Amino acid sequence: MIFWIKPVTVKASSISNYDQEQVDLQAKSAIAIDLKSGQVLYAKNADKKLPVASMSKLITIYLTLDAINNKKLSWNQKVKPTKQIVKISNNSEYSGVPLKLNHAYTIKQLYEATLIQSANGPAMLLGQAISGSQQSFVKKMRNQLASWNIGGGSAARYGQWVA
Repeated sequence: MIFWIKPVTVKASSISNYDQEQVDLQAKSAIAIDLKSGQVLYAKNADKKLPVASMSKLITIYLTLDAINNKKLSWNQKVKPTKQIVKISNNSEYSGVPLKLNHAYTIKQLYEATLIQSANGPAMLLGQAISGSQQSFVKKMRNQLASWNIGGGSAARYGQWVA
């Protein structure tokens, strides 16, 4: 599974369920856009407001890739979770990937757990690795949304996320 996140201008008056009958995705909502033209190729409930968890995790993935591309992080770099991150990661309501205190995880392991498992604990640890604290990382996410001219977007503290 590959995700490429880049702001594009979408040219569609209503994209809520564009070509939804063509593909049967087991998802609440989804959208696929041609990167060059901005044409919506597929949309399912694309304009429906949903909890921010998954989108915030995708922004985390984007900022992780950005940090790696800018040599601020490396795939093999190891980081250890805080007590708070361990607590959230071991709560099955918030995360399907439990982390252990004093155990070091690579950025690649955390990236995969965040992207594939939609796990909050690993996402929190990536944010901490990128910005030094959750508060700084939330600010970084909000700044990224603003730079993409995404109005009405919000980035919540990870402890508020729901998988």
